[in-house]
This record gives sequence, structure tokens and C-alpha cells, in this order.
Amino acid sequence: MGPVVTVLVVTLLLFSVAAAQTQGTVTIGAPAPGDVLRGVVHVQGSADAEGFSSADLAFAYESDDTNAWFLIGEIDQPISNAELGTWDTTVISDGDYVLRLRVSSQAGTQFETMVTVQVRNYTAPVLAAPSATPTEALVLGVPTPMVVVASPTSARVTRAAPTPLPANPAALSADAIYAGFGRGALLVTALVLMVGIAILRRRG
Repeated sequence: MGPVVTVLVVTLLLFSVAAAQTQGTVTIGAPAPGDVLRGVVHVQGSADAEGFSSADLAFAYESDDTNAWFLIGEIDQPISNAELGTWDTTVISDGDYVLRLRVSSQAGTQFETMVTVQVRNYTAPVLAAPSATPTEALVLGVPTPMVVVASPTSARVTRAAPTPLPANPAALSADAIYAGFGRGALLVTALVLMVGIAILRRRG
């Protein structure tokens, strides 16, 4: 490798490192990509590229393809890890926006960085879809069928003792029956005698 080639390689390496360092100093630290913004937002970051000339902070609609940018504020001096400007999001409609920091150098080179954010002053933020996670297999325990056989039990049946019936008031004892027959016989005999006497009197 000749001296000229070596010088060219070293020059390119130094230029790449310088460009990387310059690009790395143009950053938006807050808000972060995907943040939900409300009200007045204090934009933090760094705009201190080598050969700094000027910088501006602007926003655009994410879905706008016309490349129309709206200025938030201009920066006339280098800033390192400090406030770049304030953005009043209450004067714009809710939606998804791109926030851009652009730095111009004295050599005419421009460096910029952008973050996409949500403005939600009047509507609910759009939540990111949750990533699919493998579901655990649900193991169901199947109960073993069980046959329950009832063992015969000897049931002892206790019968209630019969309740004695009350005495029948119409029931007659043997003595009463005999006495009744006797009174009837005497009555019949008396009637026969009376009839006989009456007949005899008529004949006499």
C-alpha cells in the first residue's frame, strides 16, 4: 500500500468518525418515539453539531405525503442536552405526528433526526397490539368412574301395638240376655192369664 493510498484511507476514516460524531449530537431525547403528548410539551435534546449555523424544530402529520412541515421554533445557538423548544399541542387536532430537529452547519450541510408521537388531548391514545404469547395447555382431570353399590341393610320393622277399642255401649252380656228372656216370658204369661180371665168372664 503506497503513501497516497494510506493517506486517503486515514482521511476517509477520520471523516466517517467526524460525521458520526456530528450526526450523534443532533438528537431528540424527549419525547421518545411513541409517546402520548398532551398540552404544552417541552422538547429536550441536543443540537450542537460541529460548525453549527442554525437549527429548527418542526412537526408534520405522519400520514401526510406532501412533506409539509410546521415550524415550532428556531434555534440560533448550539444546545446540548437541554430544552430545544416548547410545543403547544392544544392548538392542533389529535393524531399521529412526526417531530423533527434539523441542524444546518456553516458548510451548508444539514443533519436531522425525527421521532413519531401521538397527540391525544381530546381522544384516547391508540394502544399497541399486545404480542402473541404461547398459551399454556389446559389439562383437565377426568374423574375415574366409580360405581357405588349400596349394601343391603336389614331394616327391623317395629309394628305398633294395636290400640284397644272402647267398649261397645250396645253390647249385652249373657246375664242381661237371660234376664231379658225371663222378663219376656213373664210378660207373655201375664198376658195369657189376663186374656183367659177375660174370656171366662164373658162366658159366665
